Amino acid sequence: MEEKEPTGTNSQTRRRMVVVGPMPPFRGGIAHHTTALCKVLAKYTDLLAISFTRQYPRFLFPGESDMEPDGVRLDEPYIRYLIDSLNPLTWRAALRMIILTSPEIVLFPWWTVFWVPCFWYLARGCRKANIHVRILCHNIVDHETVAWKKTLTKLFLKQGQSFLVQSQEEQKRLSNVLPGAKVFIHPHPVYEHFPRSEAKLPRRAKLELLFFGLVRPYKGLDVLIDALGLLQNECIHLTVAG
Repeated sequence: MEEKEPTGTNSQTRRRMVVVGPMPPFRGGIAHHTTALCKVLAKYTDLLAISFTRQYPRFLFPGESDMEPDGVRLDEPYIRYLIDSLNPLTWRAALRMIILTSPEIVLFPWWTVFWVPCFWYLARGCRKANIHVRILCHNIVDHETVAWKKTLTKLFLKQGQSFLVQSQEEQKRLSNVLPGAKVFIHPHPVYEHFPRSEAKLPRRAKLELLFFGLVRPYKGLDVLIDALGLLQNECIHLTVAG
């Protein structure tokens, strides 16, 4: 069941909060989401956002780079670029910074099993320091998952004391992994940081299809292209903006 939290803040009730997650120059939907979330939270909380100096090792990223072409970091005063996914010493430094900040809540966006070691270490340290751990679940388990990934994912999720999901389907998946978990539901927001269109493109077919975002095997773009080939229908036009 969806739960509601108190709304409304003022200077006397501002919470101190930490968010740990990717932000530009890292690219992708999770980085966009975390950035948008932090911009809103900074208006209502005393916020510290901890991002990464390195997200994935090169051999694990299916592309030329996991960074935007301009490679520019955000210069918001609440952001610290600190965590190297492959250097546990930076995890320790991040945990020390979180504890010194004394937040009421630390929020971890969650989307892939790769982050279990780092996030488990940070979440466990926060709980020992009596800091509430909340996990924002983009995906409960990886899109391309196997049994060992589910086991490791559960290891991290068990450190969460409350959870935020963006659909009822993800709530059901979380309940299967952690029965009785305290869950809040909020729909995925609409991104507002992309520039507005300056012109209206002409319609090219009766049905226009858009595939938008990073191209990944699990998203089924190859299946879509094969299906359109079978249809042989000139009234359908597909745009891939990846």
